[in-house]
Amino acid sequence: MSRIKVRKEVMRFAEDMERILRDNDYKGGWGKCSKKYLLNKLQEEILEVYKEKYGRSFLRKELIDVANICMMLWDKEEGMKHPMINWGAYRFRKE
Repeated sequence: MSRIKVRKEVMRFAEDMERILRDNDYKGGWGKCSKKYLLNKLQEEILEVYKEKYGRSFLRKELIDVANICMMLWDKEEGMKHPMINWGAYRFRKE
């Protein structure tokens, strides 16, 4: 795989993702989390973004949380023999 030049915006975003992950290292990582658990967490975080009732810094942190959970799901899928999530089995709650 050839190396690519990473955009500065992508690098800043990735650095913020890593910062939040490190802040949560005490939780033990996502290796033992089920896909269902992570999908439920993703749903919770998306709803927090959707509410937008807090300031800009809160919104940016919630967007990083969404991205980190997406990365965790991506990481878990990469190591699986049959990497398809049945997205139809998950419904987002309405408020």
